[in-house]
Amino acid sequence: MAAENDLAQSAEQAGIPQLDFSAFPNQIFWLVIFLVAIYLVVGRVAIPRIDSIITQRDRRIQNDLSDAREMSRSADRIQSEIQTILDEARRDAAESLAEARNDIQSEQQQTIEIVNARIEVEMAAATERIEGYQNRAPEVIRSVAKQTALEIVETFVPGRNAELSIEAATEARMERTEQ
Repeated sequence: MAAENDLAQSAEQAGIPQLDFSAFPNQIFWLVIFLVAIYLVVGRVAIPRIDSIITQRDRRIQNDLSDAREMSRSADRIQSEIQTILDEARRDAAESLAEARNDIQSEQQQTIEIVNARIEVEMAAATERIEGYQNRAPEVIRSVAKQTALEIVETFVPGRNAELSIEAATEARMERTEQ
């Protein structure tokens, strides 16, 4: 224990070894050796490696930028080709639409002409039927008038055969109406 006490007292008297002026030359020597070693390690090993890594990264960045520019130009070229194709497709679609519209209009016109022709044929047939009815109308009217007159005479004067006189009166009346 006594040795330990002596060691502790001598440490207290000397103070902090870094501030002991008698140890300065030794500390400065080792500081210079350490700084020269660090300088050599950093200057000869670390900095060239860092420099080569930075150079490789710069080359890679330049290559990537060059590739990006080329891809951008390629994308622009593709976009312009797509736009050209779309414009052509729009023109083709417009032409097809116009052609289809013209075809539909011509078919519609043909259908209208066919329908008009059928209507004219049916109108002619209806006109013929109406003329036939008009031509037969006086005969039908005579027949109805005779029948009606006979029924009236039979109702008021039963048993009298007035058919001949009714027929003559009806014919005379019809002739006056036609004139």
